[in-house]
Amino acid sequence: QPTVNQYGHRKGVNASNVRCRRCSTKATGSEPRSDTWEDGRGDKFVGGSDVTVVAVPGVLRYLDVELAAMGVKMKFDITP
Repeated sequence: QPTVNQYGHRKGVNASNVRCRRCSTKATGSEPRSDTWEDGRGDKFVGGSDVTVVAVPGVLRYLDVELAAMGVKMKFDITP
């Protein structure tokens, strides 16, 4: 479930350290350490920094949480 504070930002996330796992590739170990990043699960990736933080309306977050409580999973596809 999403963790959102009172101002609508995810806790512990700022725009400078947001990365995309889907856009990046898994690190093989031969990359410089400065080019790799680690996700919350401990997996290492390269790339994926060309992302934009999108503001999600509070009512949509509320709907997502309520449907998740009933076992319905929502998926959002954001394209430029």
